[in-house]
Amino acid sequence: MSDQHRVVIVPDTAWLVFVLGLATIFILWGFFKASAFMYAALLVAPLALFFLGKTTISPQGVERQSPWGNAAIDWDEVTDIEVLPNFYWVVLNGHDKRLAIIGPAIMDTRHVDPPAWYLEELALERDIPIRLNLMAFLKRSKNVRTR
Repeated sequence: MSDQHRVVIVPDTAWLVFVLGLATIFILWGFFKASAFMYAALLVAPLALFFLGKTTISPQGVERQSPWGNAAIDWDEVTDIEVLPNFYWVVLNGHDKRLAIIGPAIMDTRHVDPPAWYLEELALERDIPIRLNLMAFLKRSKNVRTR
């Protein structure tokens, strides 16, 4: 399949399993130690629900589907991309639009190339600047809802 028609669908199950596993460890540790870790886990576990869904990276754009709604941005709307190191969190900025996604570097993948490389390749083909921003994870999507 040519890259022109290549679509990468990346489920966020790896992130979800990580967060729930970490919460379980903290709960068990807190149960035996009666420490603040148990309370921290009870606060962290619901955050995993925020990350349910999947991200689709295609030559047309990037789409995020979750039980809480769908969000999408086309490549012709993207003006720049902000990332955490190693693409752990990605923010695609447009004019009065923003799509924030879990970085494809940590998403569950069964592909030959990591999805982060494909995202970077599509951005570079379109001369979209990618810059490191250590505060990118604080940004949330806006004006990109499709449902």
